[in-house]
Formats: sequence, C-alpha cells, structure tokens
Amino acid sequence: MKLCGFFALVVAVVLPCRDAMAWGDEGHKVVAVIAYAHLEPAAKKKVDALLAADKDTLTAPDFVSRATWADKWRDSDRNSTKVRYNARTTGTS
Repeated sequence: MKLCGFFALVVAVVLPCRDAMAWGDEGHKVVAVIAYAHLEPAAKKKVDALLAADKDTLTAPDFVSRATWADKWRDSDRNSTKVRYNARTTGTS
C-alpha cells in the first residue's frame, strides 16, 4: 500500500510539469457519456429539456455533443478573424 501511495505522489508532482495533453472531442465525449450515466432521472430530464430548448447550432443538442461546445465555439473563427481562436493562448476572451 505504501508503494501505491508513493506512486500517486510521484504522479501528482510530475504530471503538472508536463505539457498539457489535450483530449480532443473524443475525450470530452467519453467523459460526458460517463457523467450522463450518473445523473439521476430527474436531473437527466431537466438537462434534456434545457438542451432541447437551446437553439445553438455549433453542436447537436444532446449532452454528449455539447461536451465539445466550448472548443467548437473557440475554434469557430479559426479561418476568419481568429479573435476567439487566438484568445486561447493569451488567456483573454
């Protein structure tokens, strides 16, 4: 058990020092599938109603697709003004 704790400590110290390894759409969607599966039925109903009422077209109006919405919004001007796209590196929006 001590070895496991030591390993966890090493990982906690070393990982933040490395460059971020982005998950991309697939990683976001996997986490969304897991999160949605853990919602209580009443919460699922409320979330589904909110998503159905949202008319944004960047992603499909389902929970899993909306997990990628922020990245889609940020990248939506990648081939034009790049205001949102460049803000990702400067920390401003």
